[in-house]
Amino acid sequence: MRLQRTSEDARILARLRKLCLALPGAAETLTWGHPNFRVDGKIFAGYGLQAGHRTISGKVGKDRQRTLIRDRRYLYSDYVGRFGWVSFILEGRIDWNEVAGLMLSSYRLIATRKRLADLERESTDTVRRGSIGRRKGGRRRQKA
Repeated sequence: MRLQRTSEDARILARLRKLCLALPGAAETLTWGHPNFRVDGKIFAGYGLQAGHRTISGKVGKDRQRTLIRDRRYLYSDYVGRFGWVSFILEGRIDWNEVAGLMLSSYRLIATRKRLADLERESTDTVRRGSIGRRKGGRRRQKA
């Protein structure tokens, strides 16, 4: 099933791009008629339709997959489910923190050691720069 490319798709895809492309070495490709996010040529996330729902798919491993698919927001991914992938339904009020966690987990399972070291280094640099503890709008919290 191909995406219709509605304004809703554009809005969702913009958020997914912001999450996925912030990861070291991540790139977007159009594969099988829908956007996928790759690191060093390997797919770690895919946006598309499954069972009539907009979804983002990611690898979580078979143990976590068994737990997640009990939640009605998750589906066993078409084609790659047997490798521990799930699809998160992107409808209604989307929990973007959960989506970000899914994308990061998948990235960690797919990325090379070098990319994981880059990710760790960037995380450490973010803490050093003081990004942790900032409010929306980039303002630092005021000390009492």
